[in-house]
Amino acid sequence: MELMDQILSLVQIEPGFTIDTLDNLIQKLLSKSYKTEISDYIGDGTLVIVNNGRLIGSRSSPSRSFDELELTDLVLLGYLKLKGFENIEFLSQKIGLENRDIFYSLAKLSTIDEIKLNFEIQKNKTNLVYFVFLSRLSISLNIMKDQVLGFKKKKGILSQQIANLQLKTRLQLIAASLVLLRETTVQELSEKYLPSRFTKFENGIDCKLGLLNLISLIALDQSIHIQIVDDQLIYVVDYEVFEDISIQNIKGYEWVIYDEILGLLSSKNQINFSEILFSLEKTSPIKINNNDVMLILSNLVLSGKIRGSIINKQTIFIDEVNAPETKDSIGLNKIERMLLGYLISEKVPKLSNVAKILNTDVSSIESQLMRLRAIVGLKYEISRSNHLLISKMPILPPLTNPSYLPRREKIVFGHLSHMKKASLAQLSYLTNVLENKLIQILYELVGYGLFTLSIERKNYAVLDYSEKPQQAVRKPILQNDLSLESKLLQNIPESGENTVEEWAYLLSVSEEEVVQSIGLLIADKKVKIKSFDNSVFIFEDELLASLKELKCNNCGKLVQSSEMFCDDCGTMLTLCLICKSKIYVGDSEVKCPNCLQSGHEAHFQTWIQMRPECPACRRHLDLTNLILVKE
Repeated sequence: MELMDQILSLVQIEPGFTIDTLDNLIQKLLSKSYKTEISDYIGDGTLVIVNNGRLIGSRSSPSRSFDELELTDLVLLGYLKLKGFENIEFLSQKIGLENRDIFYSLAKLSTIDEIKLNFEIQKNKTNLVYFVFLSRLSISLNIMKDQVLGFKKKKGILSQQIANLQLKTRLQLIAASLVLLRETTVQELSEKYLPSRFTKFENGIDCKLGLLNLISLIALDQSIHIQIVDDQLIYVVDYEVFEDISIQNIKGYEWVIYDEILGLLSSKNQINFSEILFSLEKTSPIKINNNDVMLILSNLVLSGKIRGSIINKQTIFIDEVNAPETKDSIGLNKIERMLLGYLISEKVPKLSNVAKILNTDVSSIESQLMRLRAIVGLKYEISRSNHLLISKMPILPPLTNPSYLPRREKIVFGHLSHMKKASLAQLSYLTNVLENKLIQILYELVGYGLFTLSIERKNYAVLDYSEKPQQAVRKPILQNDLSLESKLLQNIPESGENTVEEWAYLLSVSEEEVVQSIGLLIADKKVKIKSFDNSVFIFEDELLASLKELKCNNCGKLVQSSEMFCDDCGTMLTLCLICKSKIYVGDSEVKCPNCLQSGHEAHFQTWIQMRPECPACRRHLDLTNLILVKE
């Protein structure tokens, strides 16, 4: 803005300036008298003297919009909203802006229709004192979500990226900290509640002044109402619950397992920072303290995972812990599935026994239990004797299609699916898995909801299927499929009965490979076993391979299933992203909404239950946003 435009803007502010008061204000902020220039503007008619010596402009200064504001202007505006009014001479000390920037910002803000500033001039014994008021702000801003990144950056005031954190993320986390504390001071927030790595500015501004700059920006947001009381106390008057903000990936805190913290918080009405710190230290690669705890709690408040308040300085009182609304998209890891299966199978398990069975330590089991409490609603207490007392067992949707289990787990499930009882020795022979590892796999399968079991005297796995495994639609035998499973399918005798020894001789493979392949075929529901005795498998019926048609996605021509490429256009036929086999006409096909990779609907459902992300693009995926491909 030219000096003339700045002066025109200022003289429009009530109650108005005289030549002397205007020049005095300019001298305070720009360290130079502009009385001559003011007189020249009066001489050429740009400024007009009216009653009582008050100056007005013969024309209005150019009107401006919010899009033209820089962060400097927003910091000043936010501080005035926080405080209500301030001595202009103190603004530089309070928010760390240079007097020249304050002068430019005041002139710019006074040209925006949605903002109304007022001045009050008081005279002491030797000087004039200028107070500026924010009397109106009639625009709703969403500073913490979108708009702040659209404003220009003023060098030397606020860095767009501070301590490797996006400005928007920093504003969000500080706002969440204020909500937790309800009232605090800038010094207390900086020294006792926020880590030094979070409050340190790259541009060298003192951290207390910089933190107040950020709080001033937060004050402009429509979702939170904060004020400064008695020049020090920051008080949260009111706020809206944060929505549509996911957990932030804070630089330096990627190691935090938020599900474990949620599990810990859900177990108590109030909890001291030291207890949370103890849990965090188990996985932290850096030295942390209570300030880091506050930042992590703020992240959970920001994402709507918890609601609460800080009491007694270092204790959080929990109002609410929000578990996921749906279990369909929850992805549990291997250990968590085993642990869940063990808890379902054993009545009053002991922590040391759980750790021994799962080949891990007690502290790891405790961490996994906290995660299960947070994401699937498991409720439990640990007795003095270290027994787990389960008060609520989560009901998860069972794995809809076991065919996508890992190979070894699939072999175990395949052989178990036609038995009621199986000795561990017999299962170990069929699956080529050692008994101690086999027990882990059994519990993992229980964790997938495929069946329940108990170990009787360490000899038998007693299985109880909640739903009898269904016979799936059989796929045709591909002419170019040279896998052992395909060869077995093609060599099932008409009687439906064959010995492992005969198959091994016929296919030139070991008996062990034959048994494992049969387990895979059963898990994939391509065959169904009536009985197994003395290495003889008896099938319920003969597998009939009926060829299906394929459709070229490029030209739409129907192609024989034995082909890999379309005869007309030469395009490679679509393969399922999950199972890597062809998608036949009539198969239910879905696509990822992000990368449009396709596959069988049942296979995508199974994948999502295990890992809620696309196997191709790795973006988040759940059952509700899959695109159904229509014929």
